[in-house]
Amino acid sequence: MLSRLQGWLERRLAHASGADPARRAAPLPSDGPDAGGELSEAGRRLARGAALLEQGDARGAAELLTQSLALRGEGDNFLHDLRFLLGRASRLLGDDAAALAHFEAAVAAKPGFAPAMEEAVHLLHAAQRYPEALEWAQRLAAAQPSPAASTLIAQEMHFAGRSEEALEILDGVVAGSPRAADAIRGRGHIYLKLGRGEEALAAFREVLALVGPTPDGFVHAAGALLRLGRPAEALDEVRKALELQADHAGALRAGVGILIEQLRVREAVEMARHGLGLQPADADLHWNLGVALLLLGELDAGWTEHEWRWRSSVMRRKAVQLPSQQPRWAGEDLEGRTLLVYAEQGFGDTIQFARFLPAVAARARAVWLHVPAPLEPLLRGIAPNIKVLPAEGVLPPFDFQCPLMSLPHWLGTTLATLPAQVPYLTADPQRVEAWRRKLGDGSGRKKVGVVWSGNPGHSNDHNRSIALSAFRSIAVPACEFVNLQVQMRESDREALRGWPHLVSVDGSVNDFADSAALVAALDLVVTVDTSVAHLAGALGRPVWILLPFCPDWRWMLERDDSPWYPTARLYRQQVAGDWAPVLLRVARDLQSLDGANPASVPQVDWIARGNAALGEWKLDEARECYRQAAAQDPRDPLARLNFGFVLLEQGDASAASHQLAQALALPHPEQGFAHDAHFLLGRAQAHMGRVDDAVASFESAVRSKADFAEPMEEAAKLLHGAARYDEMLAWATRLQALRQDSGADLVVAQACHALKRNAQALELVESVLTREPGNAAAWSGRGNVLMDLGRAREALQSFERALALAGPAPETLVPCATALSRLGRHDEALQRIDEALRLRPGDRETLIVRGVVLTAMVRIPEAIACADEGLALHPGDADLHWNRAMGSLLLGDYAAGWAHYESRWHAAAQGRKGRPPQFGRPWWTGGEDLSARSILLLSEQGLGDAIQFLRFVPLVAARAKSVLLRVPPSLAALASGLAPNCRVVHDGQEIPAFDFVCPLMSLPHVLGITLANLPAAVPYVTADEARVREWRERLDDGRGLLKVGVSWSGNASYNNDHHRSIPLQAFRALEAAGCEFISLQPQVRESDAQALAQWTQLRRFDEEIGTFAETAALASALDLVVTVDTVFAHLAGALGRPVWVLEAYAPDWRWMLEREDSPWYPTARLYRQPTEGDWTSVLARVRSDLTARASA
Repeated sequence: MLSRLQGWLERRLAHASGADPARRAAPLPSDGPDAGGELSEAGRRLARGAALLEQGDARGAAELLTQSLALRGEGDNFLHDLRFLLGRASRLLGDDAAALAHFEAAVAAKPGFAPAMEEAVHLLHAAQRYPEALEWAQRLAAAQPSPAASTLIAQEMHFAGRSEEALEILDGVVAGSPRAADAIRGRGHIYLKLGRGEEALAAFREVLALVGPTPDGFVHAAGALLRLGRPAEALDEVRKALELQADHAGALRAGVGILIEQLRVREAVEMARHGLGLQPADADLHWNLGVALLLLGELDAGWTEHEWRWRSSVMRRKAVQLPSQQPRWAGEDLEGRTLLVYAEQGFGDTIQFARFLPAVAARARAVWLHVPAPLEPLLRGIAPNIKVLPAEGVLPPFDFQCPLMSLPHWLGTTLATLPAQVPYLTADPQRVEAWRRKLGDGSGRKKVGVVWSGNPGHSNDHNRSIALSAFRSIAVPACEFVNLQVQMRESDREALRGWPHLVSVDGSVNDFADSAALVAALDLVVTVDTSVAHLAGALGRPVWILLPFCPDWRWMLERDDSPWYPTARLYRQQVAGDWAPVLLRVARDLQSLDGANPASVPQVDWIARGNAALGEWKLDEARECYRQAAAQDPRDPLARLNFGFVLLEQGDASAASHQLAQALALPHPEQGFAHDAHFLLGRAQAHMGRVDDAVASFESAVRSKADFAEPMEEAAKLLHGAARYDEMLAWATRLQALRQDSGADLVVAQACHALKRNAQALELVESVLTREPGNAAAWSGRGNVLMDLGRAREALQSFERALALAGPAPETLVPCATALSRLGRHDEALQRIDEALRLRPGDRETLIVRGVVLTAMVRIPEAIACADEGLALHPGDADLHWNRAMGSLLLGDYAAGWAHYESRWHAAAQGRKGRPPQFGRPWWTGGEDLSARSILLLSEQGLGDAIQFLRFVPLVAARAKSVLLRVPPSLAALASGLAPNCRVVHDGQEIPAFDFVCPLMSLPHVLGITLANLPAAVPYVTADEARVREWRERLDDGRGLLKVGVSWSGNASYNNDHHRSIPLQAFRALEAAGCEFISLQPQVRESDAQALAQWTQLRRFDEEIGTFAETAALASALDLVVTVDTVFAHLAGALGRPVWVLEAYAPDWRWMLEREDSPWYPTARLYRQPTEGDWTSVLARVRSDLTARASA
């Protein structure tokens, strides 16, 4: 919009001065020959301010525009433009009040000025000031009536809570303009809000048909499908959105949310982390990640992400933040100080998190507690130095403030340290007794309080509440039921009349203190997920909680107990939306309360029953028995140990870890307990991905029992998966010393192989095979080591032997396929992969290798489809994203390619190194204003990558106050001079202060680089002219031969080196071209030594080109560089020197496919293998072209 405005302003200013805008040069001339000097300068500053605003420099624009304003009179005919631009700049600088004032002034200067009104609507909408936004939208529509203006009114009316009225307006718009996509889309959102999912989906589908496929369109359809209970279809829509734009924030958020709804929570975590690699500052993705981690019981990491709630779109509309300038408490010493803690979100949240108040009160002189009025009486007296403040009162002085739900984060709360002692709230004994008298004895029946629905305004109410007509099926004769329901829905009133014996307490409960007394007088509460569940749990009363298929994070997954409330029992939906089996189980268990009260069975009998059930591997029965035993005596460590073991065997690692940690925290027998408990806890933590905690638990198990081999083996296996190979080897060596068998030898061999100690690994596996020739695992391990040694043929024989011994298994079929592909037998490799996929459909590793094989065959669309298939099953997997990136970049689809390329930090192909250090500063994501800030750019990967991506540094420098560029020392001199405000620091040097950080190879993603705008001007690095002249003089032998620099091989450790490098004996075919050849080769392999000795005419300067600055000078003195795909291809290209690059059949992504030129380097010419491995024809073409060039 600003670029159009800038052009329009230039035309207006030109018209004022009578000039032809096509013939005018910058800076803009005066506003008119009679306008005078002041107005002339005002016009220049206005135009320059608009230009700076377009470039993203809001601060610089505001300064110029303010100066322009000071030079203008009130009657100036550009005043409305100026005020509008000042409003835009103020908004970008975060000053909403100033922005609104400027927009108001713009409209005052020119009544009906639509751009200012529309911008005001957007500002107020973003600030969630919907009634004010609606007023501006109505002013806009009055000034310039249009369907778009009416649609804007409807949008703000909807957000202001007047959805039915908004729908009427949109119906009118669509009636008059049937193709008004914005209005139809608006109807879809309102339908969704009103619970009319089918109509919402139809509206979103209609928009897609009208405007074509867009990421937003697919995401909207996904939201409707999810609301309709069709999550698999919703995920398909998200997939379509991400295919169009891989870093689309809305699609990534939706995908994570849908995976959570499907209880594919581990995948949701992976996808959220992948999304944050693309959008590091996206608060909603952080919030979603926090929800997923808390669901998994990973509280420490979950609380960190939970802190993003204040900025998330989900929570910022309803989370309370008090207006105060006092600092937020972040764990500081509170001795002698006062802390204000304030409630946020719902009543249930406040009750649940009140448990943390005594712990923080113990650290402080005093704590002020600010909560809603209905909770005040209940929370009084929770700790001696806590004072509950009146909800509407004036805040007393305090030193720090903290939201209640941030306390566990700053207290470092984990599942093991979660304060779960109950009751932590109590009811007034006199009120309890009064309720008991009022309710009577009930003829000996159990008194059960019931709640079947929550707040209808809650975003998840449609999942968590139950219609009373269904809920009343729990009304068994054995119990007397008491209505605890606060709000009665119209839809439930008829059903209520059909439950005449439900005891009503209408008018007797005024606040939560009254509710607490009533609950304390009951035998049991049965409730859906509402504040009553938390109240009963906090009071230590028995409570059965009915949960939807996808529960709120606090109830975690699978377990039927709660670490938050020891007296709670959870009844979970097994199928989304299906309450019938849940209610049937509740009714059955209620019926048994009268006769078979679990509390009437001795605890020792529950343990005996559990042991008997476990002996017959009846895990469900054993689980229930141990649960009852642990509930009856929470301080019995053996009951918790057994309960934890069964939970772990059933796959509920989170619940298991809680029970096992509690068991270890209790006094326990010294013999035969601690080592088992620590080992089981380690297994549970490993299953949850908590590697450090698991390793610590395994260490504790071994300390408790020195000859305990199982934790050593588990630790080694876990550390291998975490790519912590040195630690793995240490554990494997301990295992080997203890066990001294083939299994331990193979674990050590695996660690050595991972550490590239292949000779040692091979010796170990072959020693095992000498003792046990039929050991299939040893044959497979031997194959893996031989592959690393480049002996693919022998590796294949080993894998085939393993398959013959143990039968087909994906663990062997997949590396066998890799060996076949390395030998060029790709079709056979695909057969092995397909066999593995039949055995294990959707296996991520198999799909990864399949993509690699298809890429080696240059079947790139199929490789992309394979990656997409894998990502549908494993959305956050870094290796699948890496494969997708390679395919997209090879095809020139840079928008998708760069987005997927951000997975590189965690991809195996890049060593799973993780992101580089941030040095305590935020990542730059492209949107942050750098005009008054500095940024650190970090070199990464190989030297060639760094040289290739240096081209983006000037683009960043143009936006920033200053740039720091960190590169390896060998590149420091070459990289200097990229931009006047760019300073080069090399690894090991102290880095000056800076504001943002960005890896060099993330720049094309954050800058939105495509093939169309790829900066390809060369040279962008230069050599020292004096050194170039010296090299030219030195190379000039008077013969006038074409001087050609050559490089025939790259780094031998590079995983694709066998494809890109050429044996020197073959490369010497170029000798016959009649040129003078100069070696640029930094390292010569032993296999090339003899050929090198025979090439006596090759000139070498190995000792003199130790830096890239010197190599650049030499390359600049040459006529041509001929090289395989190494750093010298990039160096010559960046210098703008002619370079011929010899490419393998399946090239690296940057060289793309089929073309002979390169969009990266205009001076490059590409020579591609016509078939895999065929260097002979490539070298023949190069020799022919060299001969022609030499003789020209």
